[in-house]
Amino acid sequence: MLRLSFGSSGRNGHPANLIEGQYFRSKEPGRKSLVVVMPIWGTSSYPPAKISTGYARRAGNDTHVIWIYGTAPVFPWTELSSVPTEEGFRAMARDSAERYRSAVIDMRRLVDWATTRPEIDATRIAFVGFSMSALVTATLLANEPRISAGVLMMSAARFADVFAVCGNRAGEVREHVLRTFGWTSDEYREFFAGLFDPADPVRFAGHYDPAKILMIDAMFDDCMPESARAALWEITGHPKRVTFLYRHRSAFYSLTPIGLNVSRRKIYRFLDATLRPDLAAD
Repeated sequence: MLRLSFGSSGRNGHPANLIEGQYFRSKEPGRKSLVVVMPIWGTSSYPPAKISTGYARRAGNDTHVIWIYGTAPVFPWTELSSVPTEEGFRAMARDSAERYRSAVIDMRRLVDWATTRPEIDATRIAFVGFSMSALVTATLLANEPRISAGVLMMSAARFADVFAVCGNRAGEVREHVLRTFGWTSDEYREFFAGLFDPADPVRFAGHYDPAKILMIDAMFDDCMPESARAALWEITGHPKRVTFLYRHRSAFYSLTPIGLNVSRRKIYRFLDATLRPDLAAD
């Protein structure tokens, strides 16, 4: 296991403007596939940690795994939900859009690096994203043809619709803006459409290969609306889709023993089938 660290292409919110993570490098000789596990920014590290360490153990002889840390959130929800001025909110939201843009570019730069490494098979690179990082992964898959497979867990298209209805901490931000600055719901949605429409999967219809995508979502998701999740499934060409009877946050229990590790097994099998087809039956 090696520490990974490199400078971000833009402002990513890290105190030193770094991308950090762990590289679980196989000790076996020869070129091997690479799985990049994205973070759940600013919240729990448990799901990406379990996927990273678990798949590194499962497929270590033929796979390298990189776990990207998520200590610097794309959206600083606490600050956004308490910023005192409208001008301050707009500036902070634009900075969040810059963090999102930087995350996409930084992961493309990581692919650049991976394709030069003698231990990595550049034809077998996959990304696994969760919630916000699944949105980033969806944008990335549309714009980076060198990625062979992607897992989109709790993702969506139509990003502005997500901002308009998402509960939890995102909902607290919306309520603060509507109450404090007098915005309407439509004004709030249009503001975020202006920031995030350039990255929205709806712009990239025809750029996706459904055979390379596993989509995992929740029927009762209280952040990603069904219309936005259905739009993602449609735009990506109807990939395999697994829908659990959960809300947004509770869906992550399916990655743990509490949820019988169901999602973990489905993710592992998908990665086996797309990156290690000769061993997929193991």
